[in-house]
Amino acid sequence: VEGAIRGAGLTHVLAVSGMHVTLVVGSLLGLLRWLVLRSSWLSRRVDAARLAAAVAAPLALAYAELAGGAPSAWRASITAAVGFALRAAGRRPRPIVLVAGCAIPFAALDPASAVSPAFLLSIAATVAVLDPAPPGTPVAWAVARTSVRATVATAPLVVWCFGGAPLVGVL
Repeated sequence: VEGAIRGAGLTHVLAVSGMHVTLVVGSLLGLLRWLVLRSSWLSRRVDAARLAAAVAAPLALAYAELAGGAPSAWRASITAAVGFALRAAGRRPRPIVLVAGCAIPFAALDPASAVSPAFLLSIAATVAVLDPAPPGTPVAWAVARTSVRATVATAPLVVWCFGGAPLVGVL
């Protein structure tokens, strides 16, 4: 089964990645914000989004550990935690600066991993999807646009690292 998944170019779907961190921790952030807003006493005294972000920052780090401590999970979790901490402090993180600010120390601390396919592909894909679809774009088009952007951005690395790119990668 593993060979078939690898041959189809779908191994990234099963790996703990930034997408998984985003889905899990982003959902927790939304739930925390909703819970704060449900309390009229608390919501009058604090900024619900900032409090939720303050609680979500350490939860992002805990998720990386619970997910098995894979480097991809740590990169995504630390990036999310730094972004949440900035939001909790009342700052609005700039996505490209946040990604670079978290990727550079990883590369400096472990130069061998900085040239690994996983690291290179995760950074390329993340940067490719940072530009959201314009407001009003139908969801299906926004999803397709994001998929195509990530595929195009990572295709040269996939060919370089693995000797070919799957044709169904966009799907």
